Amino acid sequence: MHADIQRNIAAALASRHSRIGEVDRFERSWKFLAKSVDSLIGEADAAAAQFRSRGAPTPDELEIAADLDAALSVAALREVRRAIFEQDENVTAIRNRIHRDTVNLGVIGQTQSGKSTFLRTITNIGTDVIPKADDLDPTTSARSRFRNDPERAEAVITLLTEKEFLDEVVAPLHLGAGYSEPPPSTLRGFADFQYQLRMARSAEGRAPVPGPGEQSHLDRLLKAQKSLPSYERYLGGGSLPITDLADLRRFVAYPAENSVDRPYHAVRDVRVFCVFPEVDVKDLQLVDLPGAGEAGLAIDRRFLYDLKNEVDVLLHLTRPRSGVTFFNSDKNIGILKIADEARMGVNRGDFTCLVINEDAVKGTAPEIANVKAKAREIAVDNDYLLVSGDVSEPEQAREKILGPVLEKLAERLVHMDAAAAAEVTRGAAAAAEAAKTAATHLTSSSGRWQVLLPSEDDILRIRSKELRNAIAEDLQDLAARYDQDARDGIPVPELERGITAARRRLEKWADSQFAGPGRDEWLSRLKRDRAGDPGETPDDWCTVVRQQIRREFSQVDGSLDGATARLHREIAKILRSSLPLGGLVPEGDQPFRVLLKTTRESGFRRLQTALDQLILFHAEYRNVAIRVGGPVVAQITYEHALSAGGALSDPADREMVKKALGEGGAKIAGAMTGPHAKIAVPLIAAETALKVAPAVADIVWEARLTDRSPEGFANALSDAFSRAVDLIAKRMREEACRLTATLAAVVTQFYDDLCRTPNVEWEYARLCSPICHELWPDAFDPGATRLASGLSRLVAQATATADAAREVVAAAADLGVGR
Repeated sequence: MHADIQRNIAAALASRHSRIGEVDRFERSWKFLAKSVDSLIGEADAAAAQFRSRGAPTPDELEIAADLDAALSVAALREVRRAIFEQDENVTAIRNRIHRDTVNLGVIGQTQSGKSTFLRTITNIGTDVIPKADDLDPTTSARSRFRNDPERAEAVITLLTEKEFLDEVVAPLHLGAGYSEPPPSTLRGFADFQYQLRMARSAEGRAPVPGPGEQSHLDRLLKAQKSLPSYERYLGGGSLPITDLADLRRFVAYPAENSVDRPYHAVRDVRVFCVFPEVDVKDLQLVDLPGAGEAGLAIDRRFLYDLKNEVDVLLHLTRPRSGVTFFNSDKNIGILKIADEARMGVNRGDFTCLVINEDAVKGTAPEIANVKAKAREIAVDNDYLLVSGDVSEPEQAREKILGPVLEKLAERLVHMDAAAAAEVTRGAAAAAEAAKTAATHLTSSSGRWQVLLPSEDDILRIRSKELRNAIAEDLQDLAARYDQDARDGIPVPELERGITAARRRLEKWADSQFAGPGRDEWLSRLKRDRAGDPGETPDDWCTVVRQQIRREFSQVDGSLDGATARLHREIAKILRSSLPLGGLVPEGDQPFRVLLKTTRESGFRRLQTALDQLILFHAEYRNVAIRVGGPVVAQITYEHALSAGGALSDPADREMVKKALGEGGAKIAGAMTGPHAKIAVPLIAAETALKVAPAVADIVWEARLTDRSPEGFANALSDAFSRAVDLIAKRMREEACRLTATLAAVVTQFYDDLCRTPNVEWEYARLCSPICHELWPDAFDPGATRLASGLSRLVAQATATADAAREVVAAAADLGVGR
């Protein structure tokens, strides 16, 4: 052989192996696509079945069901699955091809074609391993591989499992023998099956005589049944090493006709490692393909599989004989047809080689010449490689047959791999594109389906948004009503009623003190008390007045709670009308406690913020009486009465103020001058009350107290009391009007927080999800929601399938580009 053959083949194999990553990605993506399409068909079948089971489907449901039936038709999903199934074997084959670390020559030939002789000549293995063709049916259907390995001389047998034996050997023979009953499903059932009974009944004329084909199958079943003890122990799968090749024959060849030692029945295939004398190609493997015509063992399918997955070049041997022409044999023509199917885009001339065996030629010279001429004609017409030589002669087998084949293989292997990859990836990409089109059609239909039959999630989102909008509309109306009251100057009713009631109580108290029968008694007591302490007594009575005013008006603050409670009741009613179930907004004094607890525990941050602001706002408006009435009441002091309208100048007055105000006030009074001063304005400014609200100074006391008689003081104090009550009532009413505007603002803020915060509708959906079937029983029909859920799963699977198809197309593009 030419010295470059080994080098070129090694380089070609290296190029092949450089693409292992690409072919593995391609195979993974392909298998995932096949699985995705199966899942898609399953989801479509399930969805269609749900629609078919609906007792009274709506028109929309009938429209969707028609879409599903169309998607499942032969022209759509099922056709896609068929296309994928057709390509699946090729994808596996190209993966095995790229991973193969040898160049494989498949050898096929009918009985007495010289196949066994050729294998023995190349491998130098004796007849104890590869029987002579003169033996009766010498070889079995087991596939044998012979690898050129100078360092090993052994074999490894791959064994069948019990199930594989029953499915792949017994079942085809059983059916081929003409039995209508099912084949045995267990090894014991096979051992006990009465195959012999049919033979006996036929011999006795009690049953039809089996036809030639049935008889052949029946004979093989009987041999397998009788010899079961010889191979039963091997039917466990796995491998069996053979260290002495002389022990291999019984596993690969038939014994004498009556022998019950037939362990070959347990053999799937055999790998033989040995040195090929004078063959320079180290990475060479010969594959002895199963002989054509093995009864009942589906040889054609196994042959096709082996060609795709095991063979780079097929050597088809024939031997010219008198009366036999190679191309008038249906079996030989059938083999070439299978080879043409198995080449996967590789040129015929690269894949198929016709070998004319000139060993021990029998027949006349004209017959032999005619066979060769016909072979050359067919080879030229079909672009087959044609070689000839005596397969029993080592030099001819090596140089005239094996040499030309390897030489061409060394030159063409890279191109053959590229052609096979391109062919397989084209078919796979086309199937993937069809899968993507079918899946995309389903996903594009989903938008219309969601309109016709929205999913439960879609319904929840829609209904939750409608609920939010209804709440928003009612809150907006409530805020507008409060705002209109504020513009119209309408005070908060609870405060207005409280102010009115407080004023009436104060007027009644004043009447009892400063008017009527009680006035004379009060004046007498005032006169008596002043005799003992002229400064302290008037101030004490001012204190009494101040305390009474504070006591009565402070009760108005309680009305604020009523106003707040009323607002909460109005808002709770709005929420309760939209959330009538689940107890989220119960009746009672604390209508928001459940809803607030739910929002906090569930992390509904936006809803929680809105509720917190609503519940806590009124704390800022507490103590209205202190804020509004405090500065006014603070003026009802004897010092104010004396200073109203002038400055303090009389030493006696200063002494009186000193006693009334204490040491600090005396220092201020002592520093003041003025011809008419009684209590200077700076002194008044020192009072805490006037620091709070200096704008009301000199209002309560109409004029400076000059008449210091009991009657004069009584009249001035009564008048100051009335003026203070009027002023506080006026200012508290103004505050009540401002509070109306404040409540309007509170409702508006609550409306904004609860209804207009971005993405708040998602919190509504989550809040309503546990009770959605109770809230909206008409929308969440269990049957419809199951249909919608089925469609959602179908669309999700369609999306995944389209993505898987795109990955196959991408992987196919990478692998299918020749290098």
